[in-house]
Amino acid sequence: MTGPQAEVYADHQIAFDLSQLPYGGVYATISRASQEDPSSTALAADAEKSFRGTTLRGLLLTVYGFWKLGQIAMYGAIAAFVLAGIMVILEGLGLWHSRKVPEREQLVVHDT
Repeated sequence: MTGPQAEVYADHQIAFDLSQLPYGGVYATISRASQEDPSSTALAADAEKSFRGTTLRGLLLTVYGFWKLGQIAMYGAIAAFVLAGIMVILEGLGLWHSRKVPEREQLVVHDT
């Protein structure tokens, strides 16, 4: 599963399924109602569904977040390597130029 697939599944499928539960699928509310009425097996089952769904949704969104960070880091690494290549070229041109300029025209004259 890719990062975008995890985000879509978490934000669309699981979020929709949770919204179909009582109290909007909010685990804290369902759990409190289940604790107030311990004889209701339906509320206990809904609390378990809400807990599992909320946990799975959070894990999938964490996967998406780390995927996004990885994408940003990859683009940053590509940019760093491109800029490093440009710097190597500029350093080479600088060395080439330093050998072409006569010593009397150089800004820094080396005393040897």
